Order: sequence, then C-alpha cells, then structure tokens
Amino acid sequence: MRQFSQGSVLHGTTAPRQDTANLQIGTVAYLTVQWLDAHGNAAPIEGLIGWVSSNPSIARLTPDPLDHARCLVYAPGWVGDAVVQATVDAQVGEGVRVVAAYITITVTLGKQVCSEHAVFTLQRS
Repeated sequence: MRQFSQGSVLHGTTAPRQDTANLQIGTVAYLTVQWLDAHGNAAPIEGLIGWVSSNPSIARLTPDPLDHARCLVYAPGWVGDAVVQATVDAQVGEGVRVVAAYITITVTLGKQVCSEHAVFTLQRS
C-alpha cells in the first residue's frame, strides 16, 4: 500500500493551490489533507471532511471512517485524470465557510511518479 500526503494551504479567503500526483493502474494509496492557516499552523475546522472524485472510474475514493482527513484512493483500471476534492467548514476571519482543496490524480500504465507536493511511501502489511 502506498501513502501520499497533500497539504492544502488555506490563506484567509484565497483559494487553495491544486497539486498533482500519479498512480499506476491497480494501485491503492492514502490521501491525507491538512488545513493550514497563513502562518502554517493547523486551521480550525468544523465537522467532517467531504471527499469527491471527478471520475470514480479513474480514482475511486473510500474515506477513512476513523480519520476523516484521510481517504483511500484506488485506481481501478482506466488511464486518465481525476480531480479529488476535499471540502470542510473552516473558520475564516470572524465567520465559518466551506473551503476546498484539490489534487489531480493522473493514472498511468507506467511506473509511479509523484510531484514535488506529494510524497509516496510504501506501507507493508
């Protein structure tokens, strides 16, 4: 099982950046999102994190029932791109609003490669 983490930065009211990562067909990885404020500190969130894939045929998601900041990503067999979105209610300024972070998962036939914003590590069972 491979694991990668994607830290999405929440800077007040600005949109978070979008990162990328690659998976090979048939592989499974964990995606973890961490919400940060403009100073790099953990940002306060309210409620559960919602996870959505733009194309479950390319990147199928299973949120971790014990850790809502973590989601299992499976590449079932189609080559292409899927955008994974994580959303949560966060305190921004004096109010609470929905914020989102995105990562594009590219599924390939070849060797697994990652961008500079994602770190893959092998987890042995």
